[in-house]
Amino acid sequence: MRNIGYYVGLLASLCLLVGAIRNIRKSRDWRHQAQALLAAVGISFGGLSIWAPEHLGATREARIVYSAQGLLLGALIGMFVTLCMAGWFKDILGKHWEAPEHTGNN
Repeated sequence: MRNIGYYVGLLASLCLLVGAIRNIRKSRDWRHQAQALLAAVGISFGGLSIWAPEHLGATREARIVYSAQGLLLGALIGMFVTLCMAGWFKDILGKHWEAPEHTGNN
């Protein structure tokens, strides 16, 4: 149960990947392709994080795996920030989440 966060991350990344693949078919926007890449990196990071602590001790292979985890985490954060700055949440949340326009008669 201590790896529950990684399992939730894997499930979220899988849902994000499915949504990105659906949107790529509709439009060829770069944000949907970056979303699919973000999901793939998230799945890789989650899988490596679940597998690594159980099978590796303090060996050279463990340092390589932990370095790969750091690289994947850095790529994940970089892509997430880039997508947020490009207005990715506006596309995901849609128009029904936006604040309503003021229609007063003043």
